[in-house]
Amino acid sequence: MESNGLFPERWTAVQEAIARLAGIAILTYDGHGAPRAAARVPELCRLLATSPEGARRCAGGCGRQRAVAVAEGRTVFFRCHAGLHCFAAPLTAAGPACSLLGGLALERAADVD
Repeated sequence: MESNGLFPERWTAVQEAIARLAGIAILTYDGHGAPRAAARVPELCRLLATSPEGARRCAGGCGRQRAVAVAEGRTVFFRCHAGLHCFAAPLTAAGPACSLLGGLALERAADVD
């Protein structure tokens, strides 16, 4: 990810390290809702994004939760349509309407149907 004033070049490495240490996925979005960096994105999410319906459902659910987090200035915890545990949080240090999406994980192996 290039530096654009909002996200320094080193952010990708920092995000990767945090995601690896926490064992979760972390995605960063700019103020327009465009993804800027992604770390440890689960294969399920990648697979869902390849179909128009999956991409629509992911964008709708996760996008809506990111918007709530930014509007309310707080972290929102939720389960996505695929049953993954997620959180959305405003990333105020990066600029207005920037956000993080994280987690994207099963709570336990029994969550797999």
